[in-house]
Amino acid sequence: MNPSSRALYFAMRRYGGLNYDEMEEEVTPDEFDEAFAKRKFEYCEADTSVLTACAGIARASWYAAVPDLQEQSAIEWDEDGRLKVYLRMSTYYKRSDLNDEIRERYAAEYYADEQETTV
Repeated sequence: MNPSSRALYFAMRRYGGLNYDEMEEEVTPDEFDEAFAKRKFEYCEADTSVLTACAGIARASWYAAVPDLQEQSAIEWDEDGRLKVYLRMSTYYKRSDLNDEIRERYAAEYYADEQETTV
């Protein structure tokens, strides 16, 4: 996910909200905490200009970020045209793979710093 997409996703999450009409079952106040924790998405009804301003991205970046978020299964539009923002994306990465990527990416910097301190 590129930086613009990531920033836009968090802006959408910030302006997202739970739609009580969409809850699958009647929930009593005692059951609300559990139902709230189990929700899969929220609706974001904020205007595009508000979202791009909150994300700190240009309006033109919206058009690249939205398809990226859709590919990542982070957002989708429902049949009524409302924007669903998923709380958990379907793409997950193994921790070991991420750690290997970090080691590979920063190994040159680490070893360069280490050699400078030993000289």
